Amino acid sequence: MTDPSAGDPLSPYEALSRAHPELVLRLSGRCPGDEGAEEPLELLIYRGMSSCTSHPLPWDPDRSALPPGATLESAQLFAAPLDPAAPSLTGPLALRDGLDPALWQRLGSGGLSPG
Repeated sequence: MTDPSAGDPLSPYEALSRAHPELVLRLSGRCPGDEGAEEPLELLIYRGMSSCTSHPLPWDPDRSALPPGATLESAQLFAAPLDPAAPSLTGPLALRDGLDPALWQRLGSGGLSPG
């Protein structure tokens, strides 16, 4: 049986998130809208689970939360539990920087300080 999430671009972020339950990752980007124009996209990843907060999710939890045709642009890390009034621990990061295990480790177990 083929894993339906194989090749999912969210998988590496979900793996880091499972290892650091004290952090929440917010990914921002764009996706095609109903009228063909691009719309803002936001996903949250916490404890290895992805949730799209800006668009409907498929009912199948084995399918990616990333809408078809979506592009990711930036990442931010927050302390868990997520408090909308709390500042992020990082400014908007390039996607590759959001995959830096050393950053997750420093923020997650290093007292949650962005410095």
